[in-house]
Amino acid sequence: MRDCDEAVKRGRELSTDNKLIAKALTRKAAALLELADCARDYAPAIRALRQSLDEHHSEETLEKLNKAESARNDLEAQERLHQAADHHRERSLRVARF
Repeated sequence: MRDCDEAVKRGRELSTDNKLIAKALTRKAAALLELADCARDYAPAIRALRQSLDEHHSEETLEKLNKAESARNDLEAQERLHQAADHHRERSLRVARF
């Protein structure tokens, strides 16, 4: 990821073609997506994909962004269900004690 950040920085310094900067950002996002599956945090990957699309529009990058946002939404929905289940479980335990 640091190499991608360095490539973006150098590319901007040298006024490189936006396609190359976008490619470096997409590679960074790919690495962040692999980490996101373990860390359950898709925000950095989504941010990198959006930056890539700001530099140069690519259907492939847009598809990756849509998949990452979908995965993040699924994860958030799953977390809401777990919280609701925990709340219900605690509530039923309180009622059972009386």
